[in-house]
Amino acid sequence: GADASDPKAYIAAAVKAATDTVIRAFNMSDRLTIEYGDKDRRIKMALDDCKEMMQFALDSLDLSITVVRDNNILSVHAQNADLRNWLSAVISYK
Repeated sequence: GADASDPKAYIAAAVKAATDTVIRAFNMSDRLTIEYGDKDRRIKMALDDCKEMMQFALDSLDLSITVVRDNNILSVHAQNADLRNWLSAVISYK
C-alpha cells in the first residue's frame, strides 16, 4: 500500500488503482466483442468506440504515473495542471 506520509506514493497508488480498473473494463470489452460482435455490427462499433476511449484513458494514466514516478514532489507539484488535465480526461472517457 501507499505510505500516507509520501504524497507521491499516495498519488501513484491512486493512479495504479484507476489503471487496474480501466484494464479490467478493457478486458471485459474484449470478451463482449468476442461474444456479441459478430451478431450485431452496431454492438461491435459501440464496443470498438468504448475500447478506444479506454485506450485514451490508459494513455492519460500512463502520462500521470510517469510524471509521479520520474520526478520529486516539487516537480510533481509544478506539473499539477497537467496531472489534473490528464486525470480529468480519464473521468470524461468513462
